[in-house]
Amino acid sequence: MRFIPPEKQRFSSLFLSAANIQGFALSVLVLFPNVRGAGMQKSNLFSNTDPTFLLAFPIFFVSTLCVLSAKSRGFPPIGAISRLLAMFLLFLPGVFLASWGSKSMEKICMLYTMTLLTSFAPLFLLRSKKELRYFLNWLSSIGFLIAVIGLIHGTASAGGRVSALGTNAIGFARNASIPFLWMTVLGISESGWSLAFLFLALIPLRAILISGSRGPLLASAIALFFGILAFYRKKILTPKLLFLGLVSITILATILMTSNLLDGLLSKRVTQFLSGKVGASELARKDAVLKSVEILEGNPIGIGWGGFLELGMWREGEVVPYPHNIIVEVFLEGGWIAGIWFSWLILSSFFRAFTATDNTENRGAFILFLCFFLNALVSGDVNTNRIFSLFLGWAAREFAIRKQPKDLESNYQSYIIRRGADEVF
Repeated sequence: MRFIPPEKQRFSSLFLSAANIQGFALSVLVLFPNVRGAGMQKSNLFSNTDPTFLLAFPIFFVSTLCVLSAKSRGFPPIGAISRLLAMFLLFLPGVFLASWGSKSMEKICMLYTMTLLTSFAPLFLLRSKKELRYFLNWLSSIGFLIAVIGLIHGTASAGGRVSALGTNAIGFARNASIPFLWMTVLGISESGWSLAFLFLALIPLRAILISGSRGPLLASAIALFFGILAFYRKKILTPKLLFLGLVSITILATILMTSNLLDGLLSKRVTQFLSGKVGASELARKDAVLKSVEILEGNPIGIGWGGFLELGMWREGEVVPYPHNIIVEVFLEGGWIAGIWFSWLILSSFFRAFTATDNTENRGAFILFLCFFLNALVSGDVNTNRIFSLFLGWAAREFAIRKQPKDLESNYQSYIIRRGADEVF
């Protein structure tokens, strides 16, 4: 890959001015997979249309501009493109083995449109620290807005689960987990605004707790704990953060000792989960995984996308559409080869992305990547875990960058020496 000096990157200024728009558009794409407002439900035009398909057009337009500007910015890493492309090519046998029913067709169409687009988008739209910062800020801002709307005007189901803006309770909790994690990272990293960010992070945390979704809550807790141990061990030992931690523990202990207050702050499902009780949902998902493993052992080429739905597994009067484990689902419906490649891509990208966590943006993205990967192991399928697909694309790009030769770095260093650091920066 050839190094291009800044003065010859004529499109760079225009692209950087569009980075804010890119971040907003990409955030809307991944956060609104199931938005159906009252106006859309009454409209004949949108009654049978998934709004995310409409949102795909501005994303595709912006991505096309980035591709056209590749001569001035350098093309995305070929390694990342080839790895993601190989993944979707290995998914193709599952297409031919599908039953071609309405549900299977819908799943296949979503897989090779929205999920594919979301996976490749980071290769073109998140190619600098500034672009990643814009994206994480917009992603958290929209997620924060969704959390606030859910807290004020959320829709409560019969089981006490809360959702907002047409998403289910799991989607609502996922959206709220983004601002919770990113604001917590900023609270630890940004010394001037640490108290403000940590205080604001409590609002989406409250939304997660009342949603009744245990998966996003547990995934967020594990990812944040891992991130703090990996990146902020020394920083959290400061007197200010120790004081905040002591105050937080005191407040949490007070809540746990006051049962009435606990019932008001947490949903019944979360309360049962924290007390160690296992419900029908957990047992059904466990049975779904065990049944999937049993079937995939005798089907190395897979049973086709949407095949699990054809097995007719029911829970509380409703059919279970997928195993609720993205790894098991890919092995079962896509085949062993697709599952092995998918698992290798996740693990290799995970470890390579971990080595790139030398700034706040990459650390925040890595923690979110870990959170949504953990959540994908207990909830949703390959299409509903679209946020995970996006961060997998980002991690695959980091994997390719860390593997490529040092030509660009050496050329850039020699350029600085020739022109002088003051002129470059």
